Amino acid sequence: MQGEVLARVPSRVKVHPVTDPVPHVLPSLCRIALENAFLEAAWIRHHRAGGPEHALQAAVTGADKLMKVAALALFGDARRTGDVYRELRTRCGQHAVDTLKRCQDGAHAEGARITDPHRFVDLVDTMAQKIRKPEEAVR
Repeated sequence: MQGEVLARVPSRVKVHPVTDPVPHVLPSLCRIALENAFLEAAWIRHHRAGGPEHALQAAVTGADKLMKVAALALFGDARRTGDVYRELRTRCGQHAVDTLKRCQDGAHAEGARITDPHRFVDLVDTMAQKIRKPEEAVR
């Protein structure tokens, strides 16, 4: 257990438990990696469709949540957030949906429960590679 030690006058010490940063830090870093993979896929999709760069830049700027960025990458439409989990399940399997949810959970006070950090990172890497594949980015 980690703790924070506070010295009090006169010479009293009180220990306050400090939460483990891993349930927040690892999912947050993995979330950034997935967001970048989604952004790359969105750019590939948009350029292959021949769309103007300024239109995609405006869409990316307006995609203020990870699910909106994912929808932009998967469908070319940030409003289709309700279809993201289904599409990820189809492309990558149920583990991709669970992994994305854990990345999102890491941003909340409770953090995410990650029992095997190395496996979690491997899952994120596999998912990011599948998302980045140009042939799968265009649908």
